Amino acid sequence: MHKKLRKAFIKKTHDYIYKKSFDVNPNFLYHGTSFDRAKIIKEKGFDFDILGEKTGAKKPGISFTSRKQIAEEHAVYASSKFSQYPPAVMVFESRFFKIMKGSMFFKIKSEMLETMSEEEFEKSFPKKAIELGYDAFQIFDLDDQDPNIDEIWEWETIALNIPDSALKDCKIQTLYKIKEDSDLDIAYKKFEGYEGIDLYE
Repeated sequence: MHKKLRKAFIKKTHDYIYKKSFDVNPNFLYHGTSFDRAKIIKEKGFDFDILGEKTGAKKPGISFTSRKQIAEEHAVYASSKFSQYPPAVMVFESRFFKIMKGSMFFKIKSEMLETMSEEEFEKSFPKKAIELGYDAFQIFDLDDQDPNIDEIWEWETIALNIPDSALKDCKIQTLYKIKEDSDLDIAYKKFEGYEGIDLYE
């Protein structure tokens, strides 16, 4: 097989395995929250002043994932923490965002860390990304043949700006099966791999 064709075949196979194994869909950005909060976000947009309120992890932007089950887990967590049921997943199409690929993010990060600390990088990078014209950046790299598990654990994309078109097109999918605290075990079983559980019915 020609070297270029072989390389393309390996990459295509690698991407297929990744996407199938982890159920990752880079065409969508998922955000888990409660249904009540999802409605407010849909109407008024995200409040960047309360970032990290759900988990206590301060981030420079809105956290999305390319794996729907992770967003479902976040939604259930948010509903249980704030006692707001049912949970919901907000579904955004990636095409509305200009997203920096993970490969570029890690390349820039490596270059910047040559002259600054990790803390300084975390403070400086969002501004640089915006200056380069990006709305968001991936912190996982689908092209990496040997990924760090910490990078792909949540298949996370951080959005620094939410385009109006993305918000307008956003869909809210409600986990109607989870109506109160006593229903949480149903969600946990689904997340543990039990088959035949539909949280949306």
